[in-house]
Amino acid sequence: MAEGATAEYRSLTEGVGFSWRLVWKQPICILVFFVASLCGQVLTFPGTIAAVLLEASGGRDAENAALALRIVSALVNFPVSVFFAMGALRYSLRLARGEPAGFGDVFSWGPYFPYLGATLLVALGTMFGLLFCIVPGIFLALCWMFTGLAVLDKGMGPVEAMSHSWNLTRGHRWELLLLLIILFGVNLLGLLACCVGIFVTSAMTYVACAWVYLRLSGQPTADVS
Repeated sequence: MAEGATAEYRSLTEGVGFSWRLVWKQPICILVFFVASLCGQVLTFPGTIAAVLLEASGGRDAENAALALRIVSALVNFPVSVFFAMGALRYSLRLARGEPAGFGDVFSWGPYFPYLGATLLVALGTMFGLLFCIVPGIFLALCWMFTGLAVLDKGMGPVEAMSHSWNLTRGHRWELLLLLIILFGVNLLGLLACCVGIFVTSAMTYVACAWVYLRLSGQPTADVS
């Protein structure tokens, strides 16, 4: 069993069932995650609107300018998206523990710069791995999937959190891969449900990952029956 894990469970995929029950027992969390997602993209909206207007004007130059505008707006928005992703993870941890949670968790400053550094390192490492026949990138993404949670939960620095996640996932990576495949399928179903279901399934994804992190860490989780 992974480092420090003492909690009993039959399968890590139980996190999906836990998240389903929690989301339907506390539907307000769907709104919280939706607000976090919306705020996380706030600076992309002006660039997207301007790009659409440029594309509508026609011409190759307009298309190139629209593409450049989309790229710039995404880069400018990146720090904002990281902030609200951090808030959503913090909120997920509280839900998975059964602690009081609300909008304040999403907008709390928290350990922003360590989290930002961890996000950049994981993204760069995963992208580098994807260049080598994709499989190494998937492997690294699995090994580092709990890095952000470790920063928030343990107050670790980026490199320490990556190492902690690596140790935490050791011996569970095939099961974690199955979990991610299941969550991918759940989110795909959410998209097919007139796109509205994605609001429910994205909330489930956050909560399920937080639940699995806590279980592998040997920490208690909420009882949602």
